[in-house]
Amino acid sequence: MHLRFAPGGLTDLEFIAAWGQLRQGERDPSLRTTHPPTALQRMAERGEVAGDMLDDYRFLQRAGLRLRLIRDQHDDRLHAEDRSPLARSLDLSEDQLSYELSKRMARVRAEFLRRLG
Repeated sequence: MHLRFAPGGLTDLEFIAAWGQLRQGERDPSLRTTHPPTALQRMAERGEVAGDMLDDYRFLQRAGLRLRLIRDQHDDRLHAEDRSPLARSLDLSEDQLSYELSKRMARVRAEFLRRLG
């Protein structure tokens, strides 16, 4: 699984943020930012996305950063052998990690498809 490029990954969230910026940035200067979490937060405040999107972004970003530290590589692919150390670093069991990733990435992908088809 790729935490950035898999369906529901960080790229989907960053695209949702960019799409909101393109659609509403002229009317809302606070959306004009190069920081996707800030754009997602503003979109949530405006009621354009669920607040979960920002939480999902933070979780996936944190998981990706920890994965890079564990593997000492710039790579967001989660391999079977990475699950246990990544789960431990996030204070989760492997089952909890799998559940959180599945739940969050499914929610992100559903929002991506709802907005952009």
